[in-house]
Amino acid sequence: MGLLDFLKAPELDHPRFGRMKYKSGYWTAEVDILGARDVALRLGGTRNAIDPVAEEHWGEMERRYAELADEIADVLYNESYAPIRAAVEAGEYPGDPAEIPMLAAAEEVWDYATLVGVEVDGNLVELSYVSEWEVEHRLGVYLRDCQLDGFNGSV
Repeated sequence: MGLLDFLKAPELDHPRFGRMKYKSGYWTAEVDILGARDVALRLGGTRNAIDPVAEEHWGEMERRYAELADEIADVLYNESYAPIRAAVEAGEYPGDPAEIPMLAAAEEVWDYATLVGVEVDGNLVELSYVSEWEVEHRLGVYLRDCQLDGFNGSV
């Protein structure tokens, strides 16, 4: 063991996510999850282990994601896409309106939004998406105990 080895970030081999590194209160890895590739996964914990509550809530969220997808799409559509579309239709959109996809319904969100990050802190799960209609910010959907708990249009 070297003199400064205590400064190195701890690592662990997770049976599902492979090699994970610890940084700033989270175990991190780039993983393929929920139908998306190279998602930045962050599970809360200590330098010694992943928080079992965070891991349990992530597992439940992962099992229930398919049934939550419609509700998540509704939030992304109504809270983020619809206001931008309304600005385009009113001629008030500050950018190039041709760059905004014209979606007819919430289920079309999945053709234009991609999951890029998951952060789990205890029983709170934050899902981060990039979209073709909001190119400057990531969109955050929050679930507490696998129930929709909020939205942030600028993650």
